[in-house]
Amino acid sequence: MAKTDDAPGLRTEGLKATIGVDSIHIRIKINSSDLKRFCVDAGCKYAERRLSLYQRKWLLFLEDGEPITARYHFRSKTMKFEIGNLMHYSKIQHRHHFIQALVAFFSDREQRISRIDISADVNKRWDELIVDNDAKIRSLNFVNSTLYYNSTGSTFTVYDKSGQMQIYSSDVTRLELRLKSQLSSWKVTDFTENLESMEKLSKKVEEYFSQKIQVYSVDGSTLYSLKMAKIDTVLKNFIAFMHGDSIPEYKDHFSFRIRQAVEKRDRFFKWMKENRLSSAKVNRFIKGRRSAVCKELNLDPKTLKKAIKFYTKAIPNFKFT
Repeated sequence: MAKTDDAPGLRTEGLKATIGVDSIHIRIKINSSDLKRFCVDAGCKYAERRLSLYQRKWLLFLEDGEPITARYHFRSKTMKFEIGNLMHYSKIQHRHHFIQALVAFFSDREQRISRIDISADVNKRWDELIVDNDAKIRSLNFVNSTLYYNSTGSTFTVYDKSGQMQIYSSDVTRLELRLKSQLSSWKVTDFTENLESMEKLSKKVEEYFSQKIQVYSVDGSTLYSLKMAKIDTVLKNFIAFMHGDSIPEYKDHFSFRIRQAVEKRDRFFKWMKENRLSSAKVNRFIKGRRSAVCKELNLDPKTLKKAIKFYTKAIPNFKFT
């Protein structure tokens, strides 16, 4: 994507962004017996899925049935827990509780963060933005997405969060910085215990979002600056949460609307399942009874029309069983 800094009439405009930690990988010096003890204590069901020469893999199932991957590396004798979707705009917080239980249960063991993903959500449609970054580009297969990567190992991803969440009444694009090898090269691998290390990480991340990532309107006439909470505050709140503090509240400009959109989505899906409707049958089913359906779903006619258009296009093979 070419930069458009020199475009005539280019103006600068602030773009509200909600920023937070979306994913972490926690490495702990434990073995498979320790993992099983933890699962019994936490009430997690687990399943071993793969055994290789260098690592063993488990899936730990939370109360909502969603799995967390745990991998045992024989060489380092550590168990790595891969915990994502922390910024999921849901009141269900099983993953957050899992992190606190994990850190507390193994508080006497060596722990470190081997990867952390910092996400910034902006309330703009994916196709209304051009995101420019000085790195190689590769398209991804899920939703609408672009992956940026370079020789230093930094990975930056942009994708349509609304599409991933299958919501139609709120527009969200996610900008996500995934830090793995940089944690070592920036000497911030101990940032959960070392204030100086944490401050170094927050400064690097803030520089990345303010200098290396440029967001433009799709016509190239506007350069957006990201208006978001301080990274150091976000990280301090997250570290405090890991050690037992309350689940971090993000300075969020649009989460209420997203939660409303998720509720509408779930209500619509439930209605389709109850009436055993595939996407192709929805319009035929509501013909002549649109007002009754609007009342049943608590949606106005315009919103119902938008929902039907979105879901029949985005989920053409919706399964009701």
